[in-house]
Amino acid sequence: MLRLDPPRLQQALDELQEATRDHETWFGNLMRSLVCRVEPGPDDLDPEGHHRCRFGLWYHGPAQQVLREQPSFSAIESEHVRLHRLAARVLGEAATGDQVRVSDYDQLIACSTQLRLELETLRHEIETALRDRDALTGAFGRVEILPALREAGELVRREVQQACVAFMDLDHFKEVNDSHGHRVGDQVLAGAVQYVTSHLRSYDRVFRYGGDEFLIALPAAHVEVAARLIERLRAGLATTTLAVDEAGRP
Repeated sequence: MLRLDPPRLQQALDELQEATRDHETWFGNLMRSLVCRVEPGPDDLDPEGHHRCRFGLWYHGPAQQVLREQPSFSAIESEHVRLHRLAARVLGEAATGDQVRVSDYDQLIACSTQLRLELETLRHEIETALRDRDALTGAFGRVEILPALREAGELVRREVQQACVAFMDLDHFKEVNDSHGHRVGDQVLAGAVQYVTSHLRSYDRVFRYGGDEFLIALPAAHVEVAARLIERLRAGLATTTLAVDEAGRP
């Protein structure tokens, strides 16, 4: 579950797309070396060159944590390593003047196709998360509430698991807007969702019902456990500074 707020999700998507373009440029140059007999880069002949290409530098460096948490991200690494090692083998065969073996070439193309598929899967996951999120708070949108409740209700009906739902609103929110302005009010809403989300399990969800009203879905939770969790969230929010206005007032 992608849990970052929309701006950071968008940043992650932009970085992924740029890294994908870098990889496509590298692969184009690789094929140019094979077909046109152009001298390849020294890193391309190194089986460990995946650490030094632009895509590899992004993957092992500044790639956002939100991406590292996705199963497809690990799959990308294994295919990227395999692709570089196949490329080094094929380039080595071409450099000796020998004909590249058909089996090696076929593996190279198949690996490249699989890597593109993994990158496309990750891109789709981020775009789906962006589409489903409330732009201000990062909570799931109201349109997602009924499908989630139906799914949980069906699992309960079939006695697969229990589930709990909590409805949350922010006390005195109108006073926040009236006293500090809507900009600070927006920060309070976003801060509240960020706090709640960070203290939930990875598969729990927060939905924005409207205004300062939210719904928290807790699948596989007994009512006693859910009640204790919600009380901890309430107490934590009560003592957390969610925003500071221009005068420095929390």
